[in-house]
Amino acid sequence: MPGSFILAAAVVVGVAGVLAGRSSRRVRTARAALAQSRRETAAVSQHRDDLISQRDTARAYTVLDEQRNFTASTPAPAE
Repeated sequence: MPGSFILAAAVVVGVAGVLAGRSSRRVRTARAALAQSRRETAAVSQHRDDLISQRDTARAYTVLDEQRNFTASTPAPAE
């Protein structure tokens, strides 16, 4: 009888070790995926900020061009 308890305990410890190994692999994989996702998010955010900056610069030049090309109009002569 005592031998079977020892054997059962060894099996439980072995199974727990196998499951813990699988779990740690999953954790490593999940952490790597999270790190990759964060890098991609940072890259996309930087690209978005660059586009916003380009848009704002283009708007500023458009306003400047409109101001330079502005000609005051005079009322048409009454007929």
